[in-house]
Amino acid sequence: MKKINIIVACLALVCFTCSSDDNGNGSPEPVNQPPSGVVLISPTNNGIDKNVSFTYNVPDGDPDGDAIVYDIYLDNGTEELIIAENHNEETFVYDEVLGLNRNYTWRVVAKDGNGGETESETFSFKTRKANYEVLDANYIARQSHTTALFNNELIILGGGDAAGYVFNSRSSSGGVLWSPIPFIEERIYHTAGVFDNKLWVFGGQNEELLTSIYNISDISSGSEESWNEVENTEGLLPRIRHTQVVLNDNMYIIGGTVTTDGVVGASEVWSSPDGVAWAKTNENAPFGNRLAHTSVAFDNKIWVIAGSDGVDMLNDVWYSDNGTDWALATEHAGFTERVNHTSVVYDNKIWVYGGFGNDLNSFGDLWYSKDGVNWHEAKFETSSGTGELPVGLSSSSIVVKDDVMYVIGGRDNAGDYIDYIIKIQ
Repeated sequence: MKKINIIVACLALVCFTCSSDDNGNGSPEPVNQPPSGVVLISPTNNGIDKNVSFTYNVPDGDPDGDAIVYDIYLDNGTEELIIAENHNEETFVYDEVLGLNRNYTWRVVAKDGNGGETESETFSFKTRKANYEVLDANYIARQSHTTALFNNELIILGGGDAAGYVFNSRSSSGGVLWSPIPFIEERIYHTAGVFDNKLWVFGGQNEELLTSIYNISDISSGSEESWNEVENTEGLLPRIRHTQVVLNDNMYIIGGTVTTDGVVGASEVWSSPDGVAWAKTNENAPFGNRLAHTSVAFDNKIWVIAGSDGVDMLNDVWYSDNGTDWALATEHAGFTERVNHTSVVYDNKIWVYGGFGNDLNSFGDLWYSKDGVNWHEAKFETSSGTGELPVGLSSSSIVVKDDVMYVIGGRDNAGDYIDYIIKIQ
């Protein structure tokens, strides 16, 4: 009986072994093999930043004949992103615009759908610098003016030169040839912006600080009477060196100085849904007294960038989604402390250009950020070679039209007032 039990146990073990290790035909179950080696082809060169085409392949395919899909990783030095997942082709075009003057690395993981993966080596490339071109223009040299894009026209309003205030305002469709347009009164250190399909101008200075608010809906009328003065009865004080920005159907006035000496900054924020009725959104914003700064609307937030507290020059960046509650993005951005710089939103980034620092020399640098925290210098290059802009500029203006940033006016380190434009892409 004992012998019979031993025989039965052996037969059971044989059956279990066969059922575990064969496929029913008496053959071992094959083990899945991952794809063969991944070969990266391009990009490996420098100078690209838009519609980057990533090319790669697995020359020897998958040992088991499985279909291969790809995950593509791109690292910008700050974070690694997966820009394609389970992609079934050997070319992938990334349509996000990359940062200028940045080093990138990339790699590819090939997958067979059965758990097998093979990772490539890592390749690198560097994006281009900012292209610039300096062109003569006829808008009359000036500084501390404003420029806006209104009804697809570049509009210059006010400003000053060595002789005093510049009354002549100009419009241009291409930035080179400028035509006179009507304006209400000479002023400097004011702000301008587009809101509710009108061009608005607020504050500034001529013989005194101005509290007047004007708007116009048709700049081509050729008449000063086309400007409408808004009755300001809500306590919004006259000021200079402030900023004006639009977010979520509200216009905001931020900081500036309300004293005739132009030194003591204001920490208040005002808002209006119509440009007529104004309310103090925040009387003492945490960014403190602020003048000669810049502000932009980006990522559904208002951003306050650098400037002065009336004593020290700053390079901090603050943001708010309502003008009331503010948060510090960075206490020290990548660029040097500065005032009288200019800022704009372009290519889904915030850009900062020029201004001057503690040594009173104007900067010719260009910086950008996708989040207000991490800032990168774009540098510059022309078709004839690589180099910085020929001069540093402060008290310029910058505006975007047709995928081009236009830097207009300002003053250079020689003390000259600028009458040319710089086109940047």
